[in-house]
Amino acid sequence: MSDFLDGLKQDDEEQPTSDSSLRAIASTIRPTGPKPRPNVELSDAMAVRNGFSSREPTSSELPLSFQRVGRRRTARPTQLDRKQLSVYMTPELYADFLAYADRKRLTYSEAIQDLLYLAKSVGS
Repeated sequence: MSDFLDGLKQDDEEQPTSDSSLRAIASTIRPTGPKPRPNVELSDAMAVRNGFSSREPTSSELPLSFQRVGRRRTARPTQLDRKQLSVYMTPELYADFLAYADRKRLTYSEAIQDLLYLAKSVGS
């Protein structure tokens, strides 16, 4: 039975190279520039033409909890004496709270203060 390595000669084996020749080889390698970015519009048009549909949901397909209801105002400088409040609420209540804060142009903290003030004034 023959071995396919029988035909190899000892001379064909790769000889280890010295460190200086590796540096010479490495110095001949030139970096390439950045790859061009794909044209997303062209890719989408080709996909639609070939019967593919997007897997990314449109905003109307997203659950209410993931939809962007409104924009929060930029944060103000913080005071040193603050506490963190985290609450779970239904997506509808969350959307209502954000809409209230946006309509009044309040931060979340200010909106809670405003609602507490209203609750106190109604309760007394």
